[in-house]
Amino acid sequence: NLQVSGNTSDSIQGEWSHAIGLEADSRGSAAVTGNTITNLVRMKADPDAVAVFFQANPSGGSVDVSGNSFSGTMDFGVAQHPADLSAYSYVVDAEGNWWGSASGPSVEGSGPGVGVGPGVDFDPWIGKGETQPVTAVNAPTTYAASGTPATLTFRTLPPGGGNVSVATYPGLPEGVPPPPGDPIGFSIDLSSDMTNYDFEVDVTIDVSGIAGFGTSTRVGYYSASTGQWVLIGGVYAAGPPATFSFTTNHFTPFAFFNTAATAYDIFVVTDPAALGTGAAFANDAWTLPLGDDDWSYNGSPTIDFYVAPEVGSTFFSSSMTLEWDPAVLTYSAAVATGGLFDGGGRTFIVDDSDAATGTLVIDGSRLDLTNFTTVAGDYIAQLTFLVAAPGHSAVDLTGMRFRTSDGVGGQADVFVVANGGEVKAYLGDVASTGDASTGDGLIDFEDLALFAGSYWSAASDAAYKVKYDVGPTADNTVFALPTEDGEIEFEDLVIFSISYGLSSTSAYPRRGEPAEAVEQGEPVAVTLGAARAVNGTVRVPVLISEVVDLRAVRFELGLSDGFTVVGAARPDGDLIPSDLPALHFARGAAGGAVADAAVFGVDGLSGEGAILELVLKPSSGLASDYEGAEDLARLIAAEVRSSANQTIASSLSQGAASIPEAFEVAPSYPNPARGTSTVAYGLPEAAHVEISVYDALGRQVMTLVNEEQPAGHHTATLDAGRLPAGMYVYVIRAGANTATQRVTIVR
Repeated sequence: NLQVSGNTSDSIQGEWSHAIGLEADSRGSAAVTGNTITNLVRMKADPDAVAVFFQANPSGGSVDVSGNSFSGTMDFGVAQHPADLSAYSYVVDAEGNWWGSASGPSVEGSGPGVGVGPGVDFDPWIGKGETQPVTAVNAPTTYAASGTPATLTFRTLPPGGGNVSVATYPGLPEGVPPPPGDPIGFSIDLSSDMTNYDFEVDVTIDVSGIAGFGTSTRVGYYSASTGQWVLIGGVYAAGPPATFSFTTNHFTPFAFFNTAATAYDIFVVTDPAALGTGAAFANDAWTLPLGDDDWSYNGSPTIDFYVAPEVGSTFFSSSMTLEWDPAVLTYSAAVATGGLFDGGGRTFIVDDSDAATGTLVIDGSRLDLTNFTTVAGDYIAQLTFLVAAPGHSAVDLTGMRFRTSDGVGGQADVFVVANGGEVKAYLGDVASTGDASTGDGLIDFEDLALFAGSYWSAASDAAYKVKYDVGPTADNTVFALPTEDGEIEFEDLVIFSISYGLSSTSAYPRRGEPAEAVEQGEPVAVTLGAARAVNGTVRVPVLISEVVDLRAVRFELGLSDGFTVVGAARPDGDLIPSDLPALHFARGAAGGAVADAAVFGVDGLSGEGAILELVLKPSSGLASDYEGAEDLARLIAAEVRSSANQTIASSLSQGAASIPEAFEVAPSYPNPARGTSTVAYGLPEAAHVEISVYDALGRQVMTLVNEEQPAGHHTATLDAGRLPAGMYVYVIRAGANTATQRVTIVR
């Protein structure tokens, strides 16, 4: 039971040039696994260079040669001593090895792929590949371990990226039927722990050493669901080096083959007269115009796609399978009206029995057995979808059969290349470069500038647009439709910042899962720092203790007499990296101020320090008079959100100077509420505090506080998720004082 495993050698030369030699004098088994031998050099004229050579005297044993990597000049990959072949019986199994090229060991006088001695069960190759992590877009990553370098450049990635494996093989992927045309004898297998359609990648392969590639070469994959080969667009470049490139949004084994006949492009587009990439954006997805550059997310908006052949395509019948994401798009109809198969003497059949799961089959044919020769604007079918939710959905052609007719009953297959369409409908995609009326599939500076200019506007204000009103959403994620509440404020800021963060690393345009809530330790402590004078104003920093994945904050503050708020500023310090976009807002409110802030990275902030500075203007004296002051403002309430748009527990830390002069209660926030709502109150002296919640019928449904509390400012949180939707009333009793607050819970 001999084991030869895990050895590495960079050069083996000698009279016999055997990389690994085995000799056994008793029955047993040998396993040669996981060895890497490079530069095996044959030194004799006789064919004696063998990667694994063995001789064994007794019968009845076995030799397993698997998972090894050999390269160099080999006459045989695996061979048994000739004298042993007639006298002894051994089972020799050599599978899953790499022999320096996709075609196996090269044998002098015999050509590649047959380098095996008699009596050996031999699989001549295995895909030689490698795995690398990919975390950034537009960053080429080259996979060269197979000897056939492939460079992958991702256009889009899901948050965090993933691990990508690339392997190359001779011939076709295992278990698939022959493709149309003439196979080249080369395949590339792409795989990843990322979900298909959550990414888009350009693949460029160095095919210099592979015969058969040229301008007639096509790339395709076998669709098990339709039982058909799907050809996709690819480009051959003669170089040097010679390369073949294609783009894909899913990973699978891809094969390459040459087609003698013309191959026509078939497109899924929004305009059949404008062939190419068919993409629909937010302004198309929610086509309910409210003026020249606004739209609403409510209602039942539709998107129309057309399946259109390239100009000059010749065929008389077609069959195709389309697939999409039913979580984003809901199928409505597929018709031939106005298309090639509209009218007498033509059939048009739609099988939409699986449309609820995102699959549709369309068949069309001319009954007069004559061919179309298409012109600009021709299309095969018009597809109508309802937009079910924000996100991305490809509309892919996953199976196609086109045929020409000879006019007397004969038919011939036509090569066609699939060019799918897609919907990129994201909350926050309100503009594109130089155009404030259309989205472009990204949430970037163009969108950020318009959103910031609308902040704190209401429906009656000129700056307000419904398309900015993106929060709150039905489930507090960017993948659900928003509730338009007629104001651009904190809930919209949180949703917009999450969308922007996803798009900033091109996690869009793919649909992904909402960010998972991050476990926090103790509640985040919020405090006010000492004031500092800057350019005639007084800035008061708002500080937070150690936090993980902070996305956005909202603070309510009281102000000392003689001060008004003029804005908010990005603070100095290390909490917010200098290259991370962030927005800070502040405005005056009854008796104080409200300040909001959000960061726009793919991840939230982690650490501690200043999150914003409240900018105040004194009504008398110089700003420098208040340098170092600690009693210019006081915290009343705080709302801290994560990238999962979940509330992070917080506590307010107040100094002695912030004890209120009288009993006070601030309005609850947020109101209406979906998750939690916070009520803030101040006690001029210690008191027994009881806060009860009553429904519309006057029944007590919850007690939030029932305890002695010291003088100072306090908050209590209502868990709205425990109550049905409706109107509720807080009753706050503190010693001899009583106050009420109303809150509406929505779903």
